Amino acid sequence: MGIKENIEKIIWNVLELAKDKKLGINDALEEFGLDSLNSIQLIVQLEETFNVIVPENMLNKETVSTIYNIIQLITEMKGMQTNYDITNK
Repeated sequence: MGIKENIEKIIWNVLELAKDKKLGINDALEEFGLDSLNSIQLIVQLEETFNVIVPENMLNKETVSTIYNIIQLITEMKGMQTNYDITNK
């Protein structure tokens, strides 16, 4: 399973989305129920899954506002490069 798929699985679990719910890579997760409490849950699960620690200065709403932003966060923390097309919905 790739980074994007792992992130999507975590989002579905944290936000308790229906299995048939479709999220685009740039869709605002707030529109699907992301709030301050489950943002923390999301970050904790991302840290555990990807074995990273998100620095305090990156603990903000924007960091986990979209799947694309989360991919950027994880790839930066892992020192990887990504080629995800941000226009892909």
